[in-house]
This record gives sequence, C-alpha cells and structure tokens, in this order.
Amino acid sequence: MRRGFNLVEAAVVLGIIGLVIGGIWVAASSITQNMRINETAMGILTTINNSRKLFPLAAYPTSNGDSVQIGTTLNAANGYPPGFSAFGNHAISPLGARIEAALACYADCPKLGVKFYGPGSVVYPSEVTAAECRQLVARFGSLIKDNSDFIYVQIQTLSNAVYQTLYPPFTFADVDCPADFSQVFFWFKP
Repeated sequence: MRRGFNLVEAAVVLGIIGLVIGGIWVAASSITQNMRINETAMGILTTINNSRKLFPLAAYPTSNGDSVQIGTTLNAANGYPPGFSAFGNHAISPLGARIEAALACYADCPKLGVKFYGPGSVVYPSEVTAAECRQLVARFGSLIKDNSDFIYVQIQTLSNAVYQTLYPPFTFADVDCPADFSQVFFWFKP
C-alpha cells in the first residue's frame, strides 16, 4: 500500500499551487492599481469642486502669466479628498505623485487648475508610468459629465512644454503620455 506523495508528485502539486497564487497576485495587483487610478481621477474632481467653494472669482489673478498656489488653504480646509495625503501646500495622490492646485491666468482667464507631477519632473519626480498616466487621463475624461466648466488637459515634457492638449470629449485612444512626462495639468473654469 502506498502512502503520501513521492517527490515528483509533490513538486507538481507545489507548482500548481504556485501558479494559482501567482495568478491571484497578478489579478489583485491590477485591481489595486485600477482603484488608485480611479481614486486619483475622482480626487482631482473633488479638489476642483472644493476649490470653487473656497475661492471667489475676485481671488483669481487677472494678469496673463500669473498664478496663485492654493494648496495651503485647501489643506487647512480639508479640501483634498480622503485617500490623498496632505502636506503643506500640496498633496500626494493615491498613485504617489505630488498634486498642486492653483488659481491662474494663462491665455484664458481666469482658470482653476490641478497639476500632477510625472517621472520627467526635475523638481518633484514621481514613479507614475506612462501607462498609468494614460489610464488616469482617460479615466478623468470619462468622469467629466458636464464639459461646460472643463477647459482641457495638458500633458508636458521637459523638452516640450505642450506635448499634448486634450479638449473634451476625449478617450483613451486620444491620450499619449510619454515615459518622460513631467506634468499633467487639468484646467477648469472657476
């Protein structure tokens, strides 16, 4: 009568268990990443909505090229959403990138913007990949229900200040985030 497994049978069983656990690991990692992307996209919209409540139109700059950082006020008023870590004049998104908000006057005045830093940033580089950037911008585009107050998304690199500008509506196929993107700006009307 035979008892237990021999070494070959044990190796096969362990191999199968390893494949199952590996598959679960990959699926869980993908789900976690999608949640971070969704949370960041929703958080940008929440930041914009909270900024509108905190800053009247009179607070916006009126001279072309001027901007006012509003992160300190947002942090004091809990204006960044849960899931974002607030620090002084900025927040860290669920994707691990620095987020800054500003009232601005660049060509179209006034503007309300959120800036998301990428790996090509000299000042605040993040580890966000080009694929994550594309997913974030595309997810953000799918969340915009009312395009009347959204102006555009602008993707920048160090070598090209305006690498790509996306006006609504746009889809995943429209988005091109290079591996060295430095910043992504999300611009809104006040």
